Amino acid sequence: MNEPTRPRSHGLPAGILAVLVHGAFFALLYFGVNWRNDTPQAMQVEIWDSLPAARVMPDKVEPASPAPPAPPLKVLPPVQQTQAVVQPDAEITTAKSKKLPPKPKQTKTDTRAERQKRALAEKQAQTEREKLALVERDRLAQAERDRLAQLEREQQAQAAQRTQVERARLAVVERERQTQTERDQQAQAEREHQAQTERARQQAEQAAVTGRVLDEYIGKIQIKVRRNIVLPPDVPDDAQAVFEVTLLPGGAVLNVTLAKPSGNLLYDSAVERAILKAGTLPVPADPALFSRFRELRLKFCPKEELCK
Repeated sequence: MNEPTRPRSHGLPAGILAVLVHGAFFALLYFGVNWRNDTPQAMQVEIWDSLPAARVMPDKVEPASPAPPAPPLKVLPPVQQTQAVVQPDAEITTAKSKKLPPKPKQTKTDTRAERQKRALAEKQAQTEREKLALVERDRLAQAERDRLAQLEREQQAQAAQRTQVERARLAVVERERQTQTERDQQAQAEREHQAQTERARQQAEQAAVTGRVLDEYIGKIQIKVRRNIVLPPDVPDDAQAVFEVTLLPGGAVLNVTLAKPSGNLLYDSAVERAILKAGTLPVPADPALFSRFRELRLKFCPKEELCK
């Protein structure tokens, strides 16, 4: 069954009008979205070293100015239904593709350049961090060396101070030792002097005793010899004859020698005969004293008072 034929006298103007209405509608949507999606402003932050002083708020606060009223929405006239069928999604996609600028395509070269740039920046940052770490390590090492040097200087100062104190103590001990040594030497010298004085006194006393004993026995010997002298005539009074006589233990005469003649031969011979005739001369019984009588030097004179 055939469908009735519709009139097409008004088809072309109705399609053009529908396209214009839809274009205006999509333009309104596009500009409305751009008007609502404003780019947010960047936030600026200030860093303060310290808190600022509190501001004194004024007593009178003026009211804020009222915001401007929003523009009234424009009401579009109703769109008449047409027989033309339009696909909304395709038209919106076409409008967006016509209005929005195309995004720049990122090529592989740009991506590689960015990677190289980031790698270079990371390498520079790593190098900078290594430099800073090296500087910090050097600073810490220098600080440790300075600390050790300071500790060593303090130890050296303490050792020098201890050495100085020890030297001072040793100097005091040495002075005391020297003083004690000097006192000991002085005391020893005094004791030696006293001992030497005592020995000299004893020797003097012993010599005096020995001299007295010697004089006593020599006087006895001379008396015994004079008893045996036969004095010849014409002998001068000042004639002196000196004889050296050697005795044996007990006083026996061993040898007689004329040491100094008197000038009168007869007198010298008479004295020699008298010594030999005496035989045994008186000597001390002490052997220590007899050593002094082993070799005697005897002097004889015609007059005894002249034999000095």
